[in-house]
Amino acid sequence: MHIWLKMHYLFSVIDYFYINILPADIYMEKPVQLYRGLIERIKTDYLRHLHTRVDWNNRLTAIVGARGTGKTTLILQHIKLNRPLNETLYVNADDFYFAGNKLLDLASTFWINGGKFLYIDEIHKYPQWSK
Repeated sequence: MHIWLKMHYLFSVIDYFYINILPADIYMEKPVQLYRGLIERIKTDYLRHLHTRVDWNNRLTAIVGARGTGKTTLILQHIKLNRPLNETLYVNADDFYFAGNKLLDLASTFWINGGKFLYIDEIHKYPQWSK
């Protein structure tokens, strides 16, 4: 009985990951489409002046500034010039997608499927982002 409970728990966990995390092609379809469209359209002929001053190798980097000063452009230009598309994802936490999906689930699915670089814009718009 004890072994069955452990096995049952294991299969419940596997079922959870299969249902809630692994269908990346469906779960992440919209964010990936948006990201690829932005990367395709972003121009890199003129780079933001801070582009070379940001340490992009940190595990976490916050870019803070007033609205409309080029923070998003800076991030997208960096991704386009320096990151492999299939290992990178840019999301805007203000996107309607997050009304019905959790950022943690997206990040987990992205990582499980080989993602390495996750860029989150407008994080302050995500409900309870600081908790």
